[in-house]
Amino acid sequence: MEKSKCLNLGCGLNHLSDYTNIDREQVATPDMLVDLEQFPWPWEDNTIEIIRLHHVLEHLGEKTEAYKRIMQEMYRICTPNACIRIAVPFFRHDNFWADFTHVRVITPLGLALLSRKNNEMWIKMGAANSSLALYWNVNFEIISTLFVSDPSMWLHVFPKITRDDEKHQQELITYSYVNNLIMEIHYELRVVK
Repeated sequence: MEKSKCLNLGCGLNHLSDYTNIDREQVATPDMLVDLEQFPWPWEDNTIEIIRLHHVLEHLGEKTEAYKRIMQEMYRICTPNACIRIAVPFFRHDNFWADFTHVRVITPLGLALLSRKNNEMWIKMGAANSSLALYWNVNFEIISTLFVSDPSMWLHVFPKITRDDEKHQQELITYSYVNNLIMEIHYELRVVK
């Protein structure tokens, strides 16, 4: 895949050779300097096939209008069936609260609000969920969600079970109310156009 079709947004010092590395800080020495909270973004419609946001999205969109525009810009620049890979700290982990630049919690239900299929289902059910996909004119489907445990907490909660996050997703979800057990969440979204 062409490097120009893959964006590593908010790359920081984590440059990927197969991606165009984007950051707003020159110290990160990105391929392109872009402030993701300034709109419109400098990419054409329907040109990006993969977006990577590794510990970035929680730093963006403190105000709902800015978060809305970020989601709309991702949707605009992505091709049909593009892949968006997101990693964020889990909001019940100290890592989320320790960084004062974290401004937004990203949860599975929050991202599910950006699916038109879900919005239409909830409307039929009479549910109170916000129909953000319809209001914002975006459409993202969650393809996968992976809860990543904190290795030290895993030993306290499951002392006799070998840590294997992929194998033990149900246990992690069941005990997600336990502070510091889940360290981060990885999502893969598909752009539906």
